[in-house]
Amino acid sequence: MKTSESRKIETNKYLESKGIPICEHLPLVENSQEVILRKPSEIASRIMILTGIIDTAFDEDRKEIVSWLKEINLWEGVSKSEKEYLTKKSLTKEDKIAASWRTEAVNVLYWSLGMVDKLNEPIEECDLTKAHEGTKEKYGSLDNFIKQSEIRSAEEILDQTDLIYRIHWAVRDAGLNSRPYPNGYNPSVVYERHYALNWITCYQEDWDDITTDT
Repeated sequence: MKTSESRKIETNKYLESKGIPICEHLPLVENSQEVILRKPSEIASRIMILTGIIDTAFDEDRKEIVSWLKEINLWEGVSKSEKEYLTKKSLTKEDKIAASWRTEAVNVLYWSLGMVDKLNEPIEECDLTKAHEGTKEKYGSLDNFIKQSEIRSAEEILDQTDLIYRIHWAVRDAGLNSRPYPNGYNPSVVYERHYALNWITCYQEDWDDITTDT
């Protein structure tokens, strides 16, 4: 079992080996004895909610998405900002772009349930086709997916949380100092991954309130 300090040392060694700047003064993430993880059914439910949000970015009718979420008893789990998005009079281009980027958060949520084998370097945008297909094959129905999902170990999740936390610092530092993003990292992918992992580890309680502090 890793301590928070040993996890930081391991992460920083990895980043240094790839030539990525590190910040020794960043706080430690929690260890596996301290962290509180979301329930697997809660993660599966959030995947379904975000999938509906993402679909609207590609012109799926929002009223139909709302009806679907109510039909499968997930409407109460939709956040305040998501409800505002789904029910506002019209969407801007920026609204749709922001919604489409949630695909990267969903990728992390699938990974946390073992439906995505690994999280690649946060450079290229993900393709969730296999994850969607795997979900249908493994669980058969949405209800079974929510009820039977299993989460990865706290150690695995904290390893990824610590890694993306320190990568996000390097990306933000590069942006603030007008330097190229290290290792070709995509700041939007980094942000969404950090957001999702902070939600899984209950950094804040509500989806809308999650921050990605560095």
